[in-house]
Amino acid sequence: MSSTDSKRAADLIEEATGSEAPAQEFMLVESADGPVDDELLASVVGSIAAEMRELPVVKEAASYLDGDDTLRTPDGRMALIQVTTTLAQDDDLEEADSVLDVIEEASLNSGLRVTTIGNMSVERLFGEMAEETFQKGEMIGVIAALFIMLAVF
Repeated sequence: MSSTDSKRAADLIEEATGSEAPAQEFMLVESADGPVDDELLASVVGSIAAEMRELPVVKEAASYLDGDDTLRTPDGRMALIQVTTTLAQDDDLEEADSVLDVIEEASLNSGLRVTTIGNMSVERLFGEMAEETFQKGEMIGVIAALFIMLAVF
């Protein structure tokens, strides 16, 4: 029996639908400093959603521009884009790197901050952290081996 709420929810979805819950990514688009221009926000959100819809691993990309006003704050300063993929949460999510690449590009080039959380971004972050930890451990091992070799010879 799993212990996390999200895992229990995924199990319930799988039980009800007969298939695994899809991997999802959520993007928060906001001004990095102060008020955001409505046209700029709409342009960036629309562009990200359109690029997402073109990716083969994306099943759906929803934003406030599709008519769901709950995906934008009442003051208009932030908007959420919800991306559902064709992949299951337990799949190898490296196939969906293109989703994260679109997000990174938008964050760098839009003038707005694009923050993401979801199955793919968490998996990528854990992978990067594991690689860094492995590299540091490997360096310590190399240094220790050099000291041992110096002491022996």
